Amino acid sequence: MKIVVFGATGRVGRAVVEQGLARGREMTAFVRSAAKLDRAEAPGLTVVLGDAADPSSAAAAIAGHDAVISALGVATLDATTELSTMNANVVAGAKAAGVSRVATVVSAAVFFETSRPPFHHVGEEHRRDLATLRASDLEWIGAAPGIITDDDAVGSYRTVLDAPGPGAEITRFDLADFLLDAVETDAFLGHAVGLSN
Repeated sequence: MKIVVFGATGRVGRAVVEQGLARGREMTAFVRSAAKLDRAEAPGLTVVLGDAADPSSAAAAIAGHDAVISALGVATLDATTELSTMNANVVAGAKAAGVSRVATVVSAAVFFETSRPPFHHVGEEHRRDLATLRASDLEWIGAAPGIITDDDAVGSYRTVLDAPGPGAEITRFDLADFLLDAVETDAFLGHAVGLSN
């Protein structure tokens, strides 16, 4: 399977790339700067430079793949539409490239109508992301963890369809495993999936 990863230099994206390679998948890391990627010359890894804010750049990177994983994040607690714009470009790019399977990391905040300050703007962004997925005709999955930790992998995760996960935290490595599993199976298609360890 050929998988393109957006946000490949972030905490979750790096774990997705590493674990995808360990599974023997052909991985493409879509990055703004290859210097930030730990394994830029790893066997099975292709690095594509671009910016997800550019719709044509996103579409070109997705072409020829079997699935897309977006681990893009928002770097501010202020009001922004940067994340939802980039993920909308990923969705549009997948459609344009004829790639139907897309998994996106969203926040568990998507399960609530509002979020408490200072995270309310982040919640709004992730709810916009989920709305874009739901409005698409793609085989989409919204991975909705609570707190993402840098702890060692537990080696398993727990899921709830269309509701918050049963616990508060998940390691970034176990979240990466879920994202890879999600694009390789049909079990979670069309759902926002609450996740925890």
